[in-house]
Amino acid sequence: MTFDALFPDLSRRSDIAERMDDPKCSAERLLKTVRSFALLNRLVSRYRSVLNRWLIQDMLRQPARKYRVADLGAGGCDIPVWLLSRARKLGLDLSVIAVESNPLIAEHARRAHQGIAGLQVICQDATHPGELEPVDYIIGNHFLHHLPNGEIQDFLARALEMRIRRFVFNDLRRSHRAYYLHSLLAALLFPRTFVGTDGRRSIRRGFRRSELRALLAKADILDRVQVHTLAPARIVIVGTRDEQ
Repeated sequence: MTFDALFPDLSRRSDIAERMDDPKCSAERLLKTVRSFALLNRLVSRYRSVLNRWLIQDMLRQPARKYRVADLGAGGCDIPVWLLSRARKLGLDLSVIAVESNPLIAEHARRAHQGIAGLQVICQDATHPGELEPVDYIIGNHFLHHLPNGEIQDFLARALEMRIRRFVFNDLRRSHRAYYLHSLLAALLFPRTFVGTDGRRSIRRGFRRSELRALLAKADILDRVQVHTLAPARIVIVGTRDEQ
């Protein structure tokens, strides 16, 4: 590891590229990394509690209607699969559009989950959610940190213009503690994948609550978007349209 990787400056968001986003990266290593996400997300991302709190509970307010969710940057689709299973157990009628921009990852997800009712995997740019309408909810796990600040504020403002009930983006809170704990976890559980390197780079691209609130203020949507922090090192951005 370089000195910069060992002792990163986390005072501001980095724009360092992730190795998985390199078209020339090893396809074998890429897919091994994607298969690792199911365990990694289960261990650290808190997505079950996040989606139970901000999606499922909202759906249960009107349990008889049909719901449609768009998951942006869905990767291997472990989260959409869990969400569909959870909804089915609660008697909710739910379908999920899983949006993944990498063709190799999208095809892997289709093959792995081809028997899952209600799941549609599509390969396209996830930064244009308006093309997916009508949807009731937009979600993303580790999606926003891939965007620069200016694009984030524009993206969230456009999302609130859609006829959605809510968006929920679960992402990384930037800190040295998260950086070094992730390095240890990746070395122990996910060798010979991009989890270690890209996880550290993702954390460097992650957020602090004050930064996100400043972006929301610039976009004039601070009154409609909440920013929550959760352990370990999570940040959750929840936006709701004025009319429900």
